Amino acid sequence: MAAKLLKVLFLCVVSFLCCCSLAWGGEVCVAGPVSGLIGTTCDIGVVEFTFTQFNDQAVNMPSWSASDFSFIPLSNGFTLTFDGGPQTTVGKAAPPPWNPSYLDVGETAGLDFTFQVTNPGLQIGSLGIAGGALSMGTHPWSSLFGEDIAEYSWDMLSTSWPSSGLWVWDECILPNYCPTYTAGSHFPPLTSGIGSAVPLELWSVADGVAAYGGASWDGAPTNFTFSTATVPEPGTMLLFSTMMLGFAPFLRVKR
Repeated sequence: MAAKLLKVLFLCVVSFLCCCSLAWGGEVCVAGPVSGLIGTTCDIGVVEFTFTQFNDQAVNMPSWSASDFSFIPLSNGFTLTFDGGPQTTVGKAAPPPWNPSYLDVGETAGLDFTFQVTNPGLQIGSLGIAGGALSMGTHPWSSLFGEDIAEYSWDMLSTSWPSSGLWVWDECILPNYCPTYTAGSHFPPLTSGIGSAVPLELWSVADGVAAYGGASWDGAPTNFTFSTATVPEPGTMLLFSTMMLGFAPFLRVKR
């Protein structure tokens, strides 16, 4: 009897280790240029990331590429560093007739990915972001069309509920208002989906008469972090309840 019990326990342990190996045995993310990440899959903690593409949108500025950014994994996220250092944009001035495409000066760079929480008992609970100092110049109140934006942001969204997810950003916007926004909520458990990490976005638009303001970023790395939370599992609760009912005949009530 004891030998059979030990055999059953051994099989249970082997099965558990095999399941864990399948769930958490992926390749761990390593530091390097972002260009080497595109098209790869790796794990950060209990989250598996597949980095799909690097997006860059530039207007009247040289375009950046994935090779201009470096990636460092953290225990609960990653850091993106722009190798070009501090950046500043100032909207151009142009005499009438105005040409909006000429006045805009700016750039947005972001790393897109899909994600999957590999531990079935966990979900993404919250996001955090921290980076360099954002600042801008000033516009006269008579300048109705001038605008500056400096920010970095990231989001993780559900594929089953595209309108749900989590997002956070740090932003400066005219007139020199620099709050940190945290918003978003996930309706179903956020265990898989798509996301984007934007380490730098700078835009300046002049009013067509004079170049005012300017958006600036000091070049410090941007940290993108996440936390996990427990997913309520109805199946597990049902299994536990069934097990307790199975033990019911063996329970004695003391009077």
